[in-house]
Amino acid sequence: MLLLAAAGMFAAMLFACPDGVGEGIHNGLTLCATVILPSMFPFMVLSAFLVKSGLALRIGRVLEKPTRLLFGLPGCAATAILMSMIGGYPVGAKAVSELRESGELTEGQCSRMFCFCVNAGPAFLIFAVGANMLGSVKVGVILYASQLAASLLIGIGSRFFFKEKREAPACRPPAPRRRSAVDAFVNAVADTAKSMLTVCAFVALFAALLGGLSRMGITGQAGLFLSGLFDGLHLPPELARAVLPSILEVTSGCAAAASASGAAIVFVSAAAGWSGLSVHFQVLSLGLRHHISKSAFWLGRAVAAALAAVATALLLQVFPVELETLAIQTSTVPAALSSSAPASVCLLIFSAAMVLVSPENALEFEHVRAIMKKKP
Repeated sequence: MLLLAAAGMFAAMLFACPDGVGEGIHNGLTLCATVILPSMFPFMVLSAFLVKSGLALRIGRVLEKPTRLLFGLPGCAATAILMSMIGGYPVGAKAVSELRESGELTEGQCSRMFCFCVNAGPAFLIFAVGANMLGSVKVGVILYASQLAASLLIGIGSRFFFKEKREAPACRPPAPRRRSAVDAFVNAVADTAKSMLTVCAFVALFAALLGGLSRMGITGQAGLFLSGLFDGLHLPPELARAVLPSILEVTSGCAAAASASGAAIVFVSAAAGWSGLSVHFQVLSLGLRHHISKSAFWLGRAVAAALAAVATALLLQVFPVELETLAIQTSTVPAALSSSAPASVCLLIFSAAMVLVSPENALEFEHVRAIMKKKP
C-alpha cells in the first residue's frame, strides 16, 4: 500500500511539476556523464576482471590470514573489501556480486559483505565534498577516514551477529580450464556496462524526484518542519533543509548541507555513511539475485551513518579545523571526481598486482626460481 501511494504521488508530480522533474533528470544525467561514469566505471571493470580472470583467488591466497582474522571471511573477499574502499559506492557491491556468482562466497557471506562494502570513494569525499563543497582537503580526509573506520568496525563486528549456515566451501579451487585474459576482460566490460546502466537509471530517477520536490517547495517545507521539531537542538536551517535530500540522494544532500559551514561536517559524514536511497537501490539491484538480507543491509547503513558521525566528531577534536577557512561551495557536479590522484594511484597498484599474479608471470617466476636453485 505504501509503495502504491508513493507511485501515485510521483505520477501526480509528473503532471503538476513537469519542469522541475525535467530539470532534475537533466541534472541526474549530467551527474552520470561527468562524475559517475568517469570515476566508477574503470573500477567496476577492474573488480569484475579480477574475479572473472581468477586473479581474486590468487590475491586472496596472499591475504587469506588477515581477512579470516579480521572479518571471518575467505581471502578472496579481500579484493572486494579493498575495491569498496577506493572505487565508490556501487563498486564494492559489484565485486561481492561477482564473487558470489563465481561460487567463491556463500550466500551468508555475500549478505554480510553487502552491509559494509558500500562506501564512498576518496574522489568523492576528499575532492568533491572536502575540497569543492567545504573548501578543505583536510576535512575531506577526515570524512574519508571516518567512513573507513565505520566500515571496518561494521565488517569486524558483523561476524558476531550473522549466523553462518552450512553451505558449500567459500573459495573453490580454480577449475582446470580457466577463461583467457581476453575473454575475462570482454565479459567484465560487458557486464559492467549493464550494471552502470542500472546505476545511472537510479541516479536519474532520484534526481527527477528531488527536482520535482524542490520546485514544489516540499523540500523547504520539510526543512521548516524539522527545524521546529528539533527546536531544542538548535538545528541550523541549512541542515534541516538538507535532511530530505540526504535521505534520497547523497550528493544533493551534501551540497545542500555545505552552506551550514562547520556544523555541516558531522552531518555530511552521517549522510555519506547512510549514502541515500538512490545508492541503496543501486546496490540492491546487484544483490537481488543473491537473496541478500534487505533488513540487515538497511540496518548496516544506519549504523554506518552513526559510526561515521561519531568518528568525525572525535577526529575533529584531535585535528580541529578553522571554521573561517571553509570556503563554502555548493556545486552539485564536482569536476574533481573525474581526476582523483589517490584513486588513480590505487588503480595503478591494482593493475601492477594483476600483472604480478597473472598465470604467465607466475610460470616465469617459477622458471627463474628453478634456474637460481641450480646455480652453485
